[in-house]
Amino acid sequence: MSSELFIDEKTFIASINGAYCRRKSDALSEIAKNLMFPQHFGNNLDALEDCLTDLSWIGKNKVILIINDFDYFLKDESSDLKETFLEIFKDTEKEWETSETESKNFILVTN
Repeated sequence: MSSELFIDEKTFIASINGAYCRRKSDALSEIAKNLMFPQHFGNNLDALEDCLTDLSWIGKNKVILIINDFDYFLKDESSDLKETFLEIFKDTEKEWETSETESKNFILVTN
């Protein structure tokens, strides 16, 4: 089960269950749903990266993505694909940290 939590005016938290994201298509779908990606989301890694570096529709300066049961996240896929997702998340964190327009943070939490 997934959920969205709002903790203050500037922070948005999305939580997904890694057990529901064993395949790439499921992971993309869960992330898109919980981070409220636009309808035109392309359901691929390039579109994931594009949407994560934007997230303007959320309207918050801090976005936290929690992946529970992370051991199951992409379990039915190659370890290389899981690493690619992690690289996209890390790149997003860096992109948000270096935003010139305002102080922004994207944080991935796994457990």
